[in-house]
Amino acid sequence: MTSNAGYLCRALVYNYVLIGQWIPLLQ
Repeated sequence: MTSNAGYLCRALVYNYVLIGQWIPLLQ
């Protein structure tokens, strides 16, 4: 359970980073 939760947290962080990089380009 802990490893799965860590993986989900990591995925969320990566998604936020990617979105933060793409938003300026889309605008």
